[in-house]
Amino acid sequence: LTDKDNNILTNSQAFSNITVAQGVFGKLTADKLSTSELTVNSIKLGNNTLAASESGDLSILNDKGEKLLALDGKGNAAVAGGITTGGSSVAQNFQTIDQNFEEGDVVSVDTQADATNDITKTKGAYDLQMVGVYTTKPGITLSSVTKSAEVTPVALSGQTIIKVSTENGAIHKGDFITSSIIPGIAMKATKPGQVLGRALEDFSCTVTSPLTPVCTGKIKGLINVSFADP
Repeated sequence: LTDKDNNILTNSQAFSNITVAQGVFGKLTADKLSTSELTVNSIKLGNNTLAASESGDLSILNDKGEKLLALDGKGNAAVAGGITTGGSSVAQNFQTIDQNFEEGDVVSVDTQADATNDITKTKGAYDLQMVGVYTTKPGITLSSVTKSAEVTPVALSGQTIIKVSTENGAIHKGDFITSSIIPGIAMKATKPGQVLGRALEDFSCTVTSPLTPVCTGKIKGLINVSFADP
């Protein structure tokens, strides 16, 4: 070990202002460490340890030696506890060229023969091609689409924001909701058919103009695309 004054330090000495360090160290304790390359088998982090195996696996161990997090060389991860994310839905990325979606848009599979998108806004009531809702903050995103592609995250399950209207009347918490005749907007389901999920909030409004017999807004909903008989 060599300090800033070119003094050579022995293994038993405490040191600071080290500029050169080469060799094999059984144990290294430092308040601050800055280096372009550091090769170690394990690093003590408070009461936990970050350890690397000969096969390239990484693990975080607690003070009892139990694995809290493991990551193998292929990118597979395992955790001992639960995972908390910033969102409340499970989404999947769908490839899209047109990026005209807004948070809460209800979407369906684009079945046009010349379609350039995987999905489009729903276009009719009780849409049988309905798959979910465009979300801007999913909790978990499933994707095999390359980074270079244009993608749109669609919530397939869990809680998310949904665009709704009063086309079928006021919506109450717990009501089944489905697609409406307004593209990308849901409504209360009142007959058997394909539903988007359930409302988790009430939605109603007072119509003030005969030119706009329904009003639209956003509510929190639970996504579970399925057939239902309200």
